[in-house]
Amino acid sequence: MLPRLPWTRRREARRRIGQARDLLVPEPCLVHGRLDAENLLWDGRGRLVSVLGRDRAQLFGPALDAAWLFAQQWDPRRAGADREQMRRTRIWVRTLGLEPLARAILGHKPEEHLAYQVGNTIEWLDQTTGW
Repeated sequence: MLPRLPWTRRREARRRIGQARDLLVPEPCLVHGRLDAENLLWDGRGRLVSVLGRDRAQLFGPALDAAWLFAQQWDPRRAGADREQMRRTRIWVRTLGLEPLARAILGHKPEEHLAYQVGNTIEWLDQTTGW
């Protein structure tokens, strides 16, 4: 994936991947894998009523789901996340924008789609550098 990015963004992407790679593996649990706005259904009073799209469910560390929520302005501390869980969440949230490009490459998507994902990834890296 990194060779697809301009050299000016590779270092930052490599740093983020390295931080996630270097995390100690926690006791795995079942996680959703993509708790973004498209997969959360809310009622008129702002209460969560359903979680959709379980196709990426997997055994993984809970910080992955917390990272998806955190990326949408939800604070995991409201659910009792401690300092270490918050550290792990922040590391994972900084990798979320790399996933669509990686999936496109692994899925052998057409060159136009890859170029689109590269553009999105660059924009995301620029917006989130310094988080």
